[in-house]
Amino acid sequence: MTGNAWSVMPAAPIVETLVPVLLEKPHAVVIQFEDGASLTAEALLARAEQFAAYVSKRVPRGTPIAVAMGNRAEFFIIWLALLGTGHPMVNMNPALTQTEAEHMLRDSRSAWVLAEQQTSQLFRSAQTKCPDLSEVLILGEQEPDGLLAFCDEDDSFDLLSAPPSIHDTTFITYTSGTTGMPKGCAHLQGETCRYVDVVGRLYDLRSTDSFLNPLQFFYGDSIWLFALSLKLGAPFVSMRKFSVNRFWSVVQQFETTVLLGIGAIPNLLLKREPTTDEQNHTMRMALQIGVPPRHHRELVERFGLP
Repeated sequence: MTGNAWSVMPAAPIVETLVPVLLEKPHAVVIQFEDGASLTAEALLARAEQFAAYVSKRVPRGTPIAVAMGNRAEFFIIWLALLGTGHPMVNMNPALTQTEAEHMLRDSRSAWVLAEQQTSQLFRSAQTKCPDLSEVLILGEQEPDGLLAFCDEDDSFDLLSAPPSIHDTTFITYTSGTTGMPKGCAHLQGETCRYVDVVGRLYDLRSTDSFLNPLQFFYGDSIWLFALSLKLGAPFVSMRKFSVNRFWSVVQQFETTVLLGIGAIPNLLLKREPTTDEQNHTMRMALQIGVPPRHHRELVERFGLP
């Protein structure tokens, strides 16, 4: 492990670390999607400050706010805004069932849920059974401006004015529900900082790396990877949805060097017919969660990366 403890990510409120980074290089692209859409540091911060102003005037600090959407820029705009306002973000799979949605919203006592048009009816129906849920906010279709209806262009909130403690909850994830109803997992600010710091030092991740995220943002792993990319100043490239057929072309197009995945992803890649692009790439490392040991050697030999 390289460096001293907290040398990659300080033990401090996340906005105190990341906002100065965004201000330092306002024109840097901080989110790059495979389809060409992107978001700069300046655009991320400005939109987060606008949405934070809207939230801070309407929802008491410390009250959870749920987010149910696919991989689009507004997810991290909301994430950054709520880091500054002190509202825990409840990450919800947009493909969940009515029963799961009602359970998560009641269990977390979320005051709002932000969702996309295709799930608007589901959440409006759930609202009748969730006494704490006062608003269902539906994003506009135009990315990254899907939050404009909930923002005043002339109003902004200083994300550094009163950041939450590192002991406060920053986001809440839920289990898949395969063994009963989904169970909530609360993540503290300090835990996120510690995870980013340890992973960054353990694997010697660098500003010269380019991170590939094939996961859905509502997984907690995408959040810490994005925070790490901002802190290091390394590109964050994300797929809208994982695709075996598009995977290696995305790697080559954006010259990514580090992959974050879960066990299902390498298994799916192994099932694909071998092609020359599997070895002709820039990847130097894959961080995989839940890979069976019996598959590890095959992954290394076939794809040529540890």
